[in-house]
Amino acid sequence: MGHNPGDDGTLSVARMWRRWRGDNPGGGLASSVADQIRWARFHPGDGRAESGERVLPAKILHQMKEQTAGSRKLSSLCERLADDTQHDATFS
Repeated sequence: MGHNPGDDGTLSVARMWRRWRGDNPGGGLASSVADQIRWARFHPGDGRAESGERVLPAKILHQMKEQTAGSRKLSSLCERLADDTQHDATFS
């Protein structure tokens, strides 16, 4: 639970979002469109929030954009399955 600021700056308790049993089984994230846009605007920057406050060191922000795992670049599931049958049918 959190708080939402009103137009005059006073805070009010945010209502809880309805939780469904199957929501985010892999540890997902729930946010508003405004929060997602703010996050998207943050990424090309230098690690500072809209207010100018440093949130992350620029180096860490840039590391978030680096590739950390390779991709075999197969274009379809069928190609992946066909390729994997030649390698013990594992999805590594």
